Amino acid sequence: MTRELQRHAGKVQQRIVLHDTQIFGERGEDGGPGLLVALRAFLREFPEWSVIYHTQANHGLTVISRDPRDKPALPGHITMAANLTRAVAAHVADGLKKVETTDLQQRLEVCSD
Repeated sequence: MTRELQRHAGKVQQRIVLHDTQIFGERGEDGGPGLLVALRAFLREFPEWSVIYHTQANHGLTVISRDPRDKPALPGHITMAANLTRAVAAHVADGLKKVETTDLQQRLEVCSD
């Protein structure tokens, strides 16, 4: 999947549609790494692409786009500051525990989608 994305992405003007991203998301049909594993690596390498639609229904469907009009706008500064304040307060209330490395990696992968 990684090679296919790298080979064809440069030829695509706007969007790529991937199917079966739920059923073969983390583990591929052959038992190896799944579609979402390859997609996350691709998105890290090519930040001009972003996920614009994803559903788990009917075995999963994901749409990625490199059209700048499809990129979601960042929240305003006040919203980001409020989100940070809530996150820090929740972290303090939780006893300032450190996150496990695997949990951190999963969270970062969600953010890169």
